[in-house]
Amino acid sequence: MGFVFTAAAEAAIGWVVQSILGSFFTGQMQVWTHEVGLVQEVEELETEMRTIQMVLTAAERSKIDNKPLSESLDELKELIYDAEDVMDELDYYRLQQQIEGKCYSADACSNPEGSCASSSAPSYFHRIGKSVTHNISWAVHGQKRKREEEEPTHSSMLPLEIKHDISKRIHGIVNRLRSRGKPVHRVLKLEVLRQTMMPNQSVPRKLRQTTSVPIERKVYGRDLERDNIIELLTKGNSGDLGVLPLVGVGGVATTRRTSVARMIGTMNKVEVNGLDETEFWLLFKACAFLGNENQENDPTLQSIGKQIAEALRGNPLAARSVGALLNRSVSFEHWRKVQYKWKSLLEQDDDILAILKFSYEFLPVQLQHCFSYCSLFPKDHKFNGDKLISAWISQNFVKCECHTERLEETGKLYLDNLVDWGFFEEINSHYVMHDLMHDLAEKVSSNECATIDGLGSRKMPPNVRHLSIITTAYDKDKPCDFPTEKFENTLQSIRSLQKLRTLMFFGNRCTVLCRSLHTLCKESTSLRLLRIYVTADDINNVHNLLKPYHLRYLEFDVNPTFDTFGYGDIVINTSIPQSLTQFYHLQVLDASSQANLAVPTGINNLINLRHLIAHEKVHSEIAAVGNLTSLQELKFKVRDANNFNIAQLQSMNELITLRICQLENVKTEEEAKSASLIDKEHLKMLSLSWDDNSMSPEPTAEKTRDNVLEGLEPHQNLKHLQLTRYSGATSPTWLANKVTSLQTLHLENCRGWQIVQSLETLPVLRKLKLINMWNLMEVSIPYYLEELVLVNMPRLKKCVGTYGQDLTSGLRVLMVKDCPEMGALKELELMDVPVVEELSIPSLEKLVLIQMPSLQCCSGITASPPLQVSTSQVDQKELVSSLRKLTIHDCPCLIVSLPMPPSPLISDLSIKGLSTFPTMVTDQGTFTIESCELGELDGRILPFHNLKGIRLMYLKDFPNLSCISSEVFSQLIALEHLYIWGCPNLFHPQVVSEKVHENSTPDRNDFVLPSLKSFSIWSCGISGRWLTEMLPHLHSLEDLELWDCRQIKLLLISQPTETEANSLASAETTLARDEQLLQVPCNVLRSLKHLHISKCPDLEFPAGVSGGFGECTSLVKLQIQDCPKLLRSNTSLKCLQIRECPHLGFLDGLQHLSSLQILDIGMNPDLSAAWDLKLQEQEQSGNQVGLLPLSLVEFEMSKLEGRVNSSFMRLPSIKKLGLWDSPELVSVQLGYCTALEELEIRRCKSLASVEGFQSMKNLRSLKVLGSPTLSRNLEQQGTSEFWSRLEILEISDPAVLSMPLCKQLTSLRDLQFNCLWSDNDETMVLDVEFLVGYLHKMQLTIWSRCHLLQLIIRQ
Repeated sequence: MGFVFTAAAEAAIGWVVQSILGSFFTGQMQVWTHEVGLVQEVEELETEMRTIQMVLTAAERSKIDNKPLSESLDELKELIYDAEDVMDELDYYRLQQQIEGKCYSADACSNPEGSCASSSAPSYFHRIGKSVTHNISWAVHGQKRKREEEEPTHSSMLPLEIKHDISKRIHGIVNRLRSRGKPVHRVLKLEVLRQTMMPNQSVPRKLRQTTSVPIERKVYGRDLERDNIIELLTKGNSGDLGVLPLVGVGGVATTRRTSVARMIGTMNKVEVNGLDETEFWLLFKACAFLGNENQENDPTLQSIGKQIAEALRGNPLAARSVGALLNRSVSFEHWRKVQYKWKSLLEQDDDILAILKFSYEFLPVQLQHCFSYCSLFPKDHKFNGDKLISAWISQNFVKCECHTERLEETGKLYLDNLVDWGFFEEINSHYVMHDLMHDLAEKVSSNECATIDGLGSRKMPPNVRHLSIITTAYDKDKPCDFPTEKFENTLQSIRSLQKLRTLMFFGNRCTVLCRSLHTLCKESTSLRLLRIYVTADDINNVHNLLKPYHLRYLEFDVNPTFDTFGYGDIVINTSIPQSLTQFYHLQVLDASSQANLAVPTGINNLINLRHLIAHEKVHSEIAAVGNLTSLQELKFKVRDANNFNIAQLQSMNELITLRICQLENVKTEEEAKSASLIDKEHLKMLSLSWDDNSMSPEPTAEKTRDNVLEGLEPHQNLKHLQLTRYSGATSPTWLANKVTSLQTLHLENCRGWQIVQSLETLPVLRKLKLINMWNLMEVSIPYYLEELVLVNMPRLKKCVGTYGQDLTSGLRVLMVKDCPEMGALKELELMDVPVVEELSIPSLEKLVLIQMPSLQCCSGITASPPLQVSTSQVDQKELVSSLRKLTIHDCPCLIVSLPMPPSPLISDLSIKGLSTFPTMVTDQGTFTIESCELGELDGRILPFHNLKGIRLMYLKDFPNLSCISSEVFSQLIALEHLYIWGCPNLFHPQVVSEKVHENSTPDRNDFVLPSLKSFSIWSCGISGRWLTEMLPHLHSLEDLELWDCRQIKLLLISQPTETEANSLASAETTLARDEQLLQVPCNVLRSLKHLHISKCPDLEFPAGVSGGFGECTSLVKLQIQDCPKLLRSNTSLKCLQIRECPHLGFLDGLQHLSSLQILDIGMNPDLSAAWDLKLQEQEQSGNQVGLLPLSLVEFEMSKLEGRVNSSFMRLPSIKKLGLWDSPELVSVQLGYCTALEELEIRRCKSLASVEGFQSMKNLRSLKVLGSPTLSRNLEQQGTSEFWSRLEILEISDPAVLSMPLCKQLTSLRDLQFNCLWSDNDETMVLDVEFLVGYLHKMQLTIWSRCHLLQLIIRQ
């Protein structure tokens, strides 16, 4: 089978060549090689490298099936790496001569990289390369160029043995480049026309969307899995630590191996399958059209996207990766190109890794290198962004496109793009890689990268260049249990150590591999990055074995020395190895271990050092630190010695972060200016501190301090400034006039300042921190300030801007502590503040905290841990004593440890979105509380003594609430209305039984609510027995509502007679029956006015007990809904509503409700049949009593069928009648309804006739809506006398108003057209000419609710 050499491989080699040419073949190197006599060799190497570059450019984007060619290209790549090594070594000797030869000066290597790599000056080598740009020949270039007329005068500067070795190696590389180039050239002549398009290899430089607030991510699908996980976690034993394995498709923290789940899990595994088609398309579309939502409806793009999405099999990670690939350019051309390559991929392999690799191949080459390099790190590794970027820089993966750009800035752009395109995920302050992405990185880097973890055997690449040894799986084991021999045998099998460029160890147990570590350090002569764990005893031995030529990144962690039993010695003082002072290419030295490291002399020779990660003592002990001109972070301690004076900072213009302390050792303004802070244009953060706390009264001393600070003027680009222990009385002039980019100003212990003003001249200032400013009396606050911290300022009286809206318009963070003279701040609102963890503001009247994800402590609300800013303790009660309004929303980390509300004076309370704390709202005497987690409600949650003024309380949506402390109700003396909704376990018979068993049952005698008037219980598990024992204490109860209380099955309204009591006693007297029985006590029977019982299908009166609702002597309104077993007589009842009772088959005794005035009944076939039968019996017996009480004034019926005769409607007192929702009703006889004043008929589409209009002498209002059959016959239903008395007419069919009928409406004053009830969609035209003649006689109001009605008025 032939070997396929892809375009990506060609591009990768070409990129490496270009990188080497740009790094080493520069004007600086040209001058030096001329001096040492190697100019001809270097020129020849450059020529061959540029020829390779031209050939690969010509062959770019080709796809060639040719095994010999692939082998030649592999050899070319090895030669290219060798060429980079020899040129890098040559550059090392140049630096060594520059430093050790005492030729070093700031001008000798003025570029920020400290070597020739970044020089952009055109070189002789570059000019030669241009002369052969169009020549693609691989032939030998003829005779060697003539040497310079004069031999180099300084060739002795490079020892002869080194010079001859370098020359020999370069000649060997050049010759092999020429010989290996011939087959490549020959094949390319035949294949150059077979090309395919490749994506642009430049890194997109689009600006990322940034925000100071964590973006809430949307979750697509996984509802079933989520519910399953919650159920498993909540039902488990909370006392045990459980491991719940998730097995299946990635997108959450999952494993794809069931065996792994069995190994680590303590609970049943949860299968996580792919998303369903709908949810997956929503996720894929969101990724693909991100930032281009206006193109989502493009049919062509949608078609392409759906074809690709279908092949991803619901995998969320694939959706993010491929969606991000399409998102790089939301255009038809780009999407079509991706689709074309996608189809060819599916023909070969549709595995998930193949799909992810498809996205990888579209990455620019430099990003491919950066991503594949990450395979060296352990799975689930938390990447530090800055360290990862520095690692990429050490391997020469990062190249700046603009000479003003810094390598770290470009590297951050690379990382941002990998995040945007789904290869990394950014979480808080670190980055993570999904395990599938890690698998992909291992796959695409398998030719050059390898890991050894001791868990499995992996094939070691013959030419491995990057190696990591991972022992983290053994970190918790004893040293004697570590498989040392297994690791050492694997390491000894590596045959290409001299080619190794990366060596990283992960895991504290790596120190037991000291023998292998020594071998690796000694033989790995090409290392660029080394990350190791060493002991204090071995640190110097290891570093003495390293070659200094190439190393860019060194990280070492000094660990204790362990004995065989696992006991370690405490790390005592040790030092940075002296040998490291000769590693002139070193860019990063990470010595951030816990050991106390001493600094060797000569460390200032590391002129390329960009980052020194170590304790600040290490920074401050570097003599002549000014030589480190590439350093970007420094903590500098000023001393009187020359090597430690402030002038050391003069040439360090690459600094980004600078902290200077002991500034009392700077005596004059001129000395301060020698630091040249004003020239440091990259400086972003500056901290200036004095260590003397004296307040010298001498004016000369004060003048000196002021002058020194004036001389420390920074560049205008500075963003963050901190001044500590500055004892001058005034601020420097440059603070208000020069540092216009300042965003943060932090002043601490500046005791002399009395006024901080002119801050409004800092247009982008966002944070102001003033701490321990003892004499400060006034501060001006710009209106655009976002964060203000005022701590321990006893004389502060005035904050200009705090009294108007200017301050509150932008302020998001505020901390005021120990400022006794400042009492103006009464209201504080903080919304959408992601970083604040602690808050303390005394004497507030209003506090609003919304969307503060990091807030953990708020004085007066939580317990009082020590604050980050050390201040005097403030009494907890003082902080809330004046509070009137408190709002806390979406603060998930805030643990409310005190009962809420914290004060009885709080009249406006709203708490939502707090972890494990219930939702609470208090507004105008109404208190609402709900919680999905709370199981018991007592004084730990609610301070009931602070709720004495509450008149209305809602307890709702408590699925786990089982009991309420008796003190809840006993102190609510003003409570008039109580609603308990959605508490299925509250006082459930089974729960009460368990409480009795635990001897902790609540005492219902304490549930005294003297003012309670209405009590509503919805969807609760409350037992009849519990309610029976509570009701006697409700002496003022007027309204009682029971809705869906299925544990109450028996209702006893009247007090049973002795016979009935004996009957009840002789019946089954089980505990279950006692729990089901609700007996309404006498005091409630006398006070109850409204009773509503709904959704209680099993509720009935006990057998053998009479009376029904008759004992409710004060009852005015009774509503029974969906309670088919429950209905009895009540002579005092005035209003009755019976609806949604489809199984109600019998209803007798209504005619005896002599006080009933309003009746609303929803009929059903069984009830209609029963009433028809009853009417027939009455007619046959001559009984004229009827079925309905004669006292009815208002009557509404629905769901009638067939014909309603006059015997049923024998209602002489009825004034208002409504017939609703009766599509099967055919006719109605209303002859006995002589007092009727209002008749309303709605949605009775089959009703054809209403008999008895002529008897309705008092009818003034008629409404016929949604009843088309009756509308067509309406004019024939009544006489002219009937129509002439009508005052109000509402109809849905305007066609009813014929001209003859209109002329009879002589009393009409209100006409309404309501077509919302009409089935006719056609436009209706109404001729109202007849109205014109009456306009001068009467006021006629015409209302139209018909959007299809046209009125025509003829003059």
